[in-house]
Amino acid sequence: MSLYGKRVVLTGASSGIGQALVTEFLKEGCVVLGVSRTMEQTGTEHEGLYRMNCDVSDPAQVDRLFHRAQELLGGIDVFVANAGFAHYEFLGKPDWEHIRHIHDTNTFSPIYSAMKLKHDRGNEPWHMVMISSAAGQLSMPGYALYCATKAAMRGFANAWQAELAPGQFLTTVYPIGTRTAFFRRAGSPEPWPLQNPEHVARQVIRGIIGRKRSVYPSSLFRVLRLFPPLMTLYSRIGEMHFRRTQGKRRGEHG
Repeated sequence: MSLYGKRVVLTGASSGIGQALVTEFLKEGCVVLGVSRTMEQTGTEHEGLYRMNCDVSDPAQVDRLFHRAQELLGGIDVFVANAGFAHYEFLGKPDWEHIRHIHDTNTFSPIYSAMKLKHDRGNEPWHMVMISSAAGQLSMPGYALYCATKAAMRGFANAWQAELAPGQFLTTVYPIGTRTAFFRRAGSPEPWPLQNPEHVARQVIRGIIGRKRSVYPSSLFRVLRLFPPLMTLYSRIGEMHFRRTQGKRRGEHG
């Protein structure tokens, strides 16, 4: 499958994996509508790139995004739901709004976008990509809500695959920790190991071209998945690190 001339909508496009994906799609000869809350402030210029500010946690703005894609691109061949965030936190007092806020962006938005793409395109061919996380399969203390959002995305994708018409594809990507501003924004120290966003972006492109259902950019995580005790051990190490981190924070503020 060639991506040349494909019309791509990419959320979370102003930094990290999204920014690397913009570069890769343009190399493939795609026309890209890059989306983030501050996309129009980025300095990237290319004749094949359109930019749009959009808060994908707001369904009205997602509807506007689809309308804008129709105006600018004439339709959508590939939609990449990459926008997402996390909090590195100890969950204490119940806070419905806090829970809903992260699910709006990480879970509801990609699922709504997938359903809208299918509704708008009918039985025509298209490709949906959901950037999930290894955290959707390997739960890590400190990221309970983030893990929940990514696990929900995985469950939806695995089931929804069977409902697609011929020529319609859904690829779910499971990156491990990536060398971006993600962890700083989450208030977390960087985990080990880390991979470069450019590597993840290239693996995503290969997954689309190969029409893969799942993409695992990290060979280490592919091995971990085959041995559940190693997954458990990795999670326990994360638990010990989280408890030490939280203990230090309590000491600093106590």
